[in-house]
Amino acid sequence: MPPDPSTAAAKSARWGKTWIVLGYSTFVLLVIEISLRIFFAAPALEARLSVNDDYSWRRAWVRRQGATQDKIFYSFDRYHPMYGWATEPNLRDVPVFGDEILNTNSRGLRGAREFPYERTPGQARIIILGDSFAFGDEVSDDETFAAYLQTLLPEAEVINMGVHGYGHDQMLLLFLEEGLKYGPDMVVLGFLPADMERNLVGFRDYAKPRFIIRDGAPVLTNSPVPPPEEVLRWDWARPRLIDALSIITTGVEDYSGARERQRALVTELILDQLRGAIESVGAVPIFVYLPFGPEVSSREHLLPGERVLFDYCAGKAGLYCFSTRPYFRAKIEAGVNFEALFHWDPIGHQTVAEGLFDFLVNQHQLLPR
Repeated sequence: MPPDPSTAAAKSARWGKTWIVLGYSTFVLLVIEISLRIFFAAPALEARLSVNDDYSWRRAWVRRQGATQDKIFYSFDRYHPMYGWATEPNLRDVPVFGDEILNTNSRGLRGAREFPYERTPGQARIIILGDSFAFGDEVSDDETFAAYLQTLLPEAEVINMGVHGYGHDQMLLLFLEEGLKYGPDMVVLGFLPADMERNLVGFRDYAKPRFIIRDGAPVLTNSPVPPPEEVLRWDWARPRLIDALSIITTGVEDYSGARERQRALVTELILDQLRGAIESVGAVPIFVYLPFGPEVSSREHLLPGERVLFDYCAGKAGLYCFSTRPYFRAKIEAGVNFEALFHWDPIGHQTVAEGLFDFLVNQHQLLPR
């Protein structure tokens, strides 16, 4: 039986309409994609819509490559497949932050002093974990709070493992990979709310690992971290429409409170893992709140970030937590002026060290005087 001409014509018409719709949709998406690429190519316009998502940080990093050719962020950074970036080892008297001086030992830790994995008999060993505040952005090696604490505790070894820009996820991985080898007696985590935000992204100063929650447990993703050459090689092919959708999604999550809940949950699970790893080698975990910017002089009884830390610490036996903000406030009331607007000046670092010394030696006798 010959085909019905009317059926064939209807089928052909439907196919024709389908191709028209597909063609029109493709054209519209192409126009949107070109428009977004033009928009994101203008730094002033792009910066207005940048949020704390992977793609905003990635665009900023790619744009910086064309201007400075820096591999990561600072000139003393290097790519690291596990953490994303780390500090270059074996640096000697490198000028940084204007007129400050940077040295690193053979393992990339701040300062020229070497710390073997083997313990020194009779000496307590303290590891400092944290971001740029622990690392010591804008100060020299001997002006970090780890260096001041070492001076206050000459019979101990204070190992500064802070790295600028790190989230708690990177601090955890660094401690698991390197910190455990030192067999510490105590591990001090410098806690700042900004680090919680970093736990939600897989790109910041550069690409980084990230934990996501799956079946109530943290699962490591984006590991190993791709090298800079690979990120740059394929950046041109990434649809900017995805960037725009990420900005919208992040904005909706912020507005609805979903992002805040996710941030709190991810951070809690990461800190749980860190605390467990510290205690597994018989060390004492000490989580310390570090005020920044206007928080240093704030007269509020309890800051939101302090509340987050203290709520986490409540009821956890063996975990010590405190804030260094009262030590800043006491010095301000005594007439001391802290000049830094964000990162601390040397006096700020000295204040943190004195607060740690008071907490460890005077208040809890975790170390002998």
